[in-house]
Amino acid sequence: SLLNNLYIQTRSIIMSARLSCCHFVPIHDVPDLWMSSLSSLMGLLSSFTQGVKGRVIDDRGEVMREARIQVNSSLHEYRVTSNLAYYNIILPPGSYQLQFTCRHHEVALVDVVVTPKVMLEYTVVMKRLPVNVYSSDIQTPLKLTGISGYVIDSGSHPVPNANVKVQNTSGASDMEGFFWIPLAQGEYTVHAEAEGYNSVTKLVSVMSHAASKVVFKLTRDQQVMGLPRLVFIFLAGMVGMMFLGIFLGCYLVCKRRKLSEDGFSLLSQRNSFFDDDEEKELFKTPLGGLSESRKLVTHAYHDESDIEYDDNSDSEEDLMIIDSVKK
Repeated sequence: SLLNNLYIQTRSIIMSARLSCCHFVPIHDVPDLWMSSLSSLMGLLSSFTQGVKGRVIDDRGEVMREARIQVNSSLHEYRVTSNLAYYNIILPPGSYQLQFTCRHHEVALVDVVVTPKVMLEYTVVMKRLPVNVYSSDIQTPLKLTGISGYVIDSGSHPVPNANVKVQNTSGASDMEGFFWIPLAQGEYTVHAEAEGYNSVTKLVSVMSHAASKVVFKLTRDQQVMGLPRLVFIFLAGMVGMMFLGIFLGCYLVCKRRKLSEDGFSLLSQRNSFFDDDEEKELFKTPLGGLSESRKLVTHAYHDESDIEYDDNSDSEEDLMIIDSVKK
């Protein structure tokens, strides 16, 4: 709904009252409802340009990413952004007292007067609580030596659960990207790594009077199979084009071979449109080959085979024909 989206975006509590038992109004009443509710809806949207905004830092200028804000001591808390500790609170016109809290820091109270359509801006400075170690006779400040800092990405967002290694000591960053490793005075090689990011190594000098501040900015690991992403895409494209060329070449060769075979193939001997059994019988070669066909033809062929010859004829022509046939 609209109110839920406004709460997600601004973290401001907005209440609505239902005036009817029906979830939806009749269609013919929609224009009148829209015109009657337009002014109040525009007033609600314009109220998001009034309130208090600003930034929370400490007395050394460092951002307070874990700061919490309460208005008039209410139980509802507003949080600052996880990067630069900005806050933006939408409030109706009136007087308010803002209470800023953060661990290891004193509570800061700010009185504001909100006017219509005006967004006030305040930079709140929180004082760090003193950390002392007391003995029976001597009061000496605690000397915290080591390495502390943040692990962020290229967009300056905190990287949680990053592993920070120093020799045989290691530590993990919290949800805000903060880490702390106690070390003695000296120079150390610090290695920071996180899943999905390229590791970073720095040489850090630890002083005797205070902890050294280090910020590790990790970049996304964009390698694929050990290769940069652009190189992998280029090689994959080249391999794909090579396989496509081989496939097209094989297809064209097969198609050309098929066309050449179709151009010089023998005609089909099966019955198609006409019954040519008589022609097949005329041109059919016997199984025995040419020699067998010669044996089967044992009589002479005569065009005038219907003429009857007299067996008792003694003419020379008849005798010559008979002799030639016998030979």
